[in-house]
Amino acid sequence: MSIVILFFVTLTFCETFSHLHQQFAQKSVNDFCQFNVSQNVPGSFHSIDSVLNHACLDPEGYEISLLDSDHVEYLAVNMNQTIFIGGINIKPTIWTFNTLRREIINLQQGNITLENIEFQFSTNQNKSFIIPSHQFILVGSDKVHLPSLTVHQCVFRSHSYKHSDILVHIQVEQANKAVIDNSTFLGAGQKKVQYTSMMDINNISELIITNSRFKDALLNSPKEAVRIYGNNPNNSALSIWSGLEIRTEITGNKFTNCQAAQSNSGAMYIKDFDGNEKYNEIIVSNNTFDSNKGNLTGAFFFVSYSQYSNYSFVNNIFISNRNSNKSGIGQDAYLIFSQTPKDWSLDNIVNIIMYLFKGSISDAKKDSVYTSAYLKGQQYYGSITLPNKSNAEVFNNYVIAAVVVIIFGIAVFLVEIIYFRMKKHKQNIGTAQESQYLLMSSQKQPA
Repeated sequence: MSIVILFFVTLTFCETFSHLHQQFAQKSVNDFCQFNVSQNVPGSFHSIDSVLNHACLDPEGYEISLLDSDHVEYLAVNMNQTIFIGGINIKPTIWTFNTLRREIINLQQGNITLENIEFQFSTNQNKSFIIPSHQFILVGSDKVHLPSLTVHQCVFRSHSYKHSDILVHIQVEQANKAVIDNSTFLGAGQKKVQYTSMMDINNISELIITNSRFKDALLNSPKEAVRIYGNNPNNSALSIWSGLEIRTEITGNKFTNCQAAQSNSGAMYIKDFDGNEKYNEIIVSNNTFDSNKGNLTGAFFFVSYSQYSNYSFVNNIFISNRNSNKSGIGQDAYLIFSQTPKDWSLDNIVNIIMYLFKGSISDAKKDSVYTSAYLKGQQYYGSITLPNKSNAEVFNNYVIAAVVVIIFGIAVFLVEIIYFRMKKHKQNIGTAQESQYLLMSSQKQPA
């Protein structure tokens, strides 16, 4: 009997120990994938590259914290892993490099998230070259490995250095997905000409840019501040393969003082290629375009070669955008549709463009959105005028006016009531006085 009891006690202990061992092992794996990187703090890894040389079994991937206020490193990532790199200080960690390279981060495979990091260009002592020489971040170069990039709460600074090649903050060549959220892209200022574009996006299946700021860029280059351009041998619309569909969402951003001397648009350029009957989606909504200038338009230039794409440009705010046209036609947006959906026609094209910009407002007097469209063998050229106030503002104005009228009516009604009551009161007093006077007179007469 004692042997049986001892056997069950031993079995229970072994099961408990095995469970605790699994929990400890899992915790150890998670802890093993969390790393501190510092070139000053003892016990930390000195580089991100040295961290990535250690295997990580955690399905959530590497979590790398940058402890220093400045980080100096060239990073090439070509591994199928998820990697988070973030600065832990209140101010973003400034990431630079000190020898000549084309970029600071070269992402060829895997998924990287960058958070609370600031990227800056620098020059050598005699200012003969700039570092990096082409872009801060390069994403993808082939169709086999399609990496993904997420940028959150980061800062990108331009430089006024004159360069034979066009500099850019983020260059995407081939990618699965890119998410840019709550980040700031700064030009060199309105007094310094720069040769730096902010984003150049090519061949991507999903692009999301939200709640970010693009401002103070005086560009002397053929590129806009933000360029989204789909071009590959399969002619897929903003996609990597002809078999993939593309979704582009650009919402809640602010484009301010982006001016380009050699490009069609100051702020943004989007080109949508023939999608081979793939239903792509392009959303540009709830953005503010303020004081941007380009040759044809200030805010955004859009070209579509696909009749299968869905577009939405709703609820944008356009303020003081300009172009090189003295009449101002197209100063907010310039649209070219080389192929259009089958239900588009000369009879409904104006209503369609108005619907695409539903809820958008502009301070331009007229014709701020220009459209060129090929419709069933006929070419259309025309423009629309966006309202100066949104429907909500107009409704609110009507409500306010109605409330004022009602209050005024009530006030007049009350005044009339008070007036008639006072008048009646005076009449009553007069009648009473007259009666009293007659009574007194009758009493004075002799019997």
